[in-house]
Amino acid sequence: MALVLESEAFFKARGKELEVSNDCFQKFLDHGIKKLQTYAFSHGQPGQPISDEAFKKWSADVQGSELSVPDFAGMKQLLFEAHTLVVMNLKSRIEEPTSEASVPKQLPAAEKVARMTRLKAQLSGVVIENALEPSNTLLELMCHMVSTKVLKYISPEKCTSREFEIANLKPRKTIELDGKTLSVKDNASMQDQEPQGLYDNLTALRRRGIAFHFADLMSWEIHERYLNSLMNKLSSLPPPGYNKTSLAQILRADRQCFMLAMKDVVSFARTPEGHLPLDAFFK
Repeated sequence: MALVLESEAFFKARGKELEVSNDCFQKFLDHGIKKLQTYAFSHGQPGQPISDEAFKKWSADVQGSELSVPDFAGMKQLLFEAHTLVVMNLKSRIEEPTSEASVPKQLPAAEKVARMTRLKAQLSGVVIENALEPSNTLLELMCHMVSTKVLKYISPEKCTSREFEIANLKPRKTIELDGKTLSVKDNASMQDQEPQGLYDNLTALRRRGIAFHFADLMSWEIHERYLNSLMNKLSSLPPPGYNKTSLAQILRADRQCFMLAMKDVVSFARTPEGHLPLDAFFK
C-alpha cells in the first residue's frame, strides 16, 4: 500500500481513470502534488469528511479558476481515496504481524502498466519481452525492498521470467484449517527458475537489472556495466599456472558485492542531485 501512496505513476494513472482533464491534472502536478501521499495532506485531514465548499475554494486556488464538474468530481474522489489509503496504511503498519509484513505485496495493475510503459520508453534499445521480461514476483520483490528499505541479494534462480511465472502460477491466497478456525493466508511462494549454463544465468541477471530499474533502486545502465565487468572475467586469460575464472566464481563474486552494498548503502532514496546510492556504489 505504501508503494501506491509513494508512486507518481499510480497517481497519474488513477487521475486518467477518473477522467480528470490533462490541463486540470497538470496544474496539480505543477504545484508539486505528484503522489497520493502528498495529495492526502495537501487538503483536509485523513479520516475526516471533505467539505465541498472548502475543497472547491482550495482546488480553485491551485487551478487558478473553478474546476469543471467532471474535474471537481474526479479530483475530490482521488482525494478521498488518498485519505483512505493513508489511514489504511498506518493501520496495517500497527496491526500487521511481522511475518506478514515481510511478504511482498501485489502491485496494482495500473501502477505496473504505467511503470513498465515508462521503463520501455527509457530503455528503447532493450527488447523487454519473452525471456527478458521479469516476472511480477520479481518486480514486487524489488518494490518490497524499497518499501522496507532493506536490500537483499537476488540470486539468478530467483530472477524469474514472466513466461515462467505464467506457466507455474499458484493461487495468491490459500485457505488453511487451524483447529476449528479457517484462515486465508498469502501464498507468496514461487518456484525457482533454475538457470542452465552461462546464457541462462546472464539472462536471469539481466532480468534483475530491469527489475532494479523498474523499482528505481539501480539504473539499468549501471547494472548492465557491472554485469559486463563480471562476465568479461570469463574470457580473460589467467596468469601462468592458474585456471580460468569459472561461472561459479562469478556468481560468488556477485553475491559478495551485494553483501558489501548491504553494509555500505544506508538509503535507496535519490540524492538532491537525482543520483541513486546503489548506482554510486556499483560504479
